[in-house]
Amino acid sequence: MEKEELETSELETTSEEETFSDTELTETAEVGEIPETESDVAVAEETDAPAGDETETMPEPEAEETKASGMAMKEIKKAKKQKEKKKKNFLPLIIVAVVLIVLIGIGIAITMAAKKALSTMTENKTEVKAFGMQDISTYINTTGTLESQSVEYVSTSLTYPVETITVVVGDEVQAGELLCVLDTSELEKQIATLEKQASAEDRQQAKQLESSRHQLDAATHSANGQVVDAARELQKAKKAYDTAVSQLAEAQHISDVAKGNYDALAKEYADSVSANTLPADSLTELKNKMDLAKAAYEATLEPLAKYTTARDAAGESYEAVTDNYNKIIIAANDSLISAKDSQEMTYISGLGVSQTAQTLAKYYEQRESAQITAGQSGIVTAIYAKEGAAATGNLMQIEDATHFKLNVDIKERDIFKIAEGQTVDISNDSLKEVTGQGTVTKVLDFIAASGASSSQSLAGAQMTGTTSASYRATITIDSGENLLLGMKVKAKIHVGSNESLMAVPYTAVMGSEGEEKVFVAKELGNDLYQVTAVSVETGQGSDYYTEIIGGDLAEGDLVVLYPEMVMEGGVISVDDGSAPVTDKDDKDDKDKKKEEKKDDSNDGEGE
Repeated sequence: MEKEELETSELETTSEEETFSDTELTETAEVGEIPETESDVAVAEETDAPAGDETETMPEPEAEETKASGMAMKEIKKAKKQKEKKKKNFLPLIIVAVVLIVLIGIGIAITMAAKKALSTMTENKTEVKAFGMQDISTYINTTGTLESQSVEYVSTSLTYPVETITVVVGDEVQAGELLCVLDTSELEKQIATLEKQASAEDRQQAKQLESSRHQLDAATHSANGQVVDAARELQKAKKAYDTAVSQLAEAQHISDVAKGNYDALAKEYADSVSANTLPADSLTELKNKMDLAKAAYEATLEPLAKYTTARDAAGESYEAVTDNYNKIIIAANDSLISAKDSQEMTYISGLGVSQTAQTLAKYYEQRESAQITAGQSGIVTAIYAKEGAAATGNLMQIEDATHFKLNVDIKERDIFKIAEGQTVDISNDSLKEVTGQGTVTKVLDFIAASGASSSQSLAGAQMTGTTSASYRATITIDSGENLLLGMKVKAKIHVGSNESLMAVPYTAVMGSEGEEKVFVAKELGNDLYQVTAVSVETGQGSDYYTEIIGGDLAEGDLVVLYPEMVMEGGVISVDDGSAPVTDKDDKDDKDKKKEEKKDDSNDGEGE
């Protein structure tokens, strides 16, 4: 019984294995791994046939069946081994193929990116200009700090303690406004004691003496203020007149040139008509030129008349301001003389005044002087006094914030180009709203210490140990917008000469003085250039050009006009200006390319 159950179990297992082997055989047959010829099968049977008694003891049909099942299993195992071997051999090939595909894809992407970058560089060309000689109307660039034309150092000869300071730095004050008060408590005691000792006549005479002194001081202050204001108005009027004269002279020159051109053509036409030597076509052409020249000349007459009127008006204004200035000078002198005479008369009449009256008058003067007031309008820019401390020397500083000047350094090579009367443009690189115009009013044609006053000589600079020294000039600011005390500004002094100089556009220069450089486009080939930095030393400039007086820049080098648009070491395509493209042309070209691309896309869809 047990034997029969075992045999049944073996048959069921064999049946399952046969089913599996059929499936495996089908799969292996598809890949050609199972032998297909009878001889191949026979060889396999001989090699793998099981020996022994087990086959002989079985019934014949079962033995044959088991034998066949065993052979099938061996065939399946062999096929599996061959399949796994092939898979192992095929796997590296798959990996290599995938790597190659990835590399090819990367190569294509890089190539496309390079082509796109090259196309972009070609389309977006960088503007350059060859370094060489340029005809320019020159000016000299320099810098300075805006200073006040009028600075008052508020001081006192009294040594009383400072009781109260009524202003702070930055306050705007008016002339006569109270700034600080000294502690006169001890002085008041002295006055009270002396007044008790003095007679009524002594007290009256003391007040008369103090009043005459006060009148003289007031007259002096008023006269000085009037003279200063009148002088400023006179300076403005002269500036306006000089400008009007210059504009008229330029307009007259243009008109004279146009008239000379017209007169020459008119004479040539008249001579040709008289001689009758020119063909009709040539004579007509000559007449057309003459008519155009006449129209050009007549077009200059209106501005010439306008500038003539402006010159005359400026001249009349200048003359009137000059007369007023002279009257103010005379009136100021008369006022001072009168005040001095009054004071002198007071002292003369008071020759018999007692010592008590004179001392009392002095005390009165000190009490009034203890009220410290502003001598001019302006901004409090410094306070040296301290409440509770004795008042000695300068107490504070007031600067006029409406009238400016500029003290600037002038390089040695430029000193003979600077002259009084030259016009100056004021600007600030960081603040575009800051503008102004000025005039050179003083030139120091000797070395002055940098930052020293205009009166400090070279010897003085050497005595103070100053090593930084230069020639200097003072620029008076005639007008301006948004100018502030202490502001650093650029001064462009128009020296007025036309010269041919080695220069580059001013937009190309980078860096500050002493560390200036430009970008140069060095040719690589295939219309490509590499951006390289080159150090330069600049000289004078014009509205468009800056002179190059030193450095490593060579004539003919292609200088990048707008260096902020490129990077050092970058590769660019250049536009040297020989075939300029306008914004409209560029837009039309891009629109045309878009239309072409759209047409190509439509053609592809139609196909």
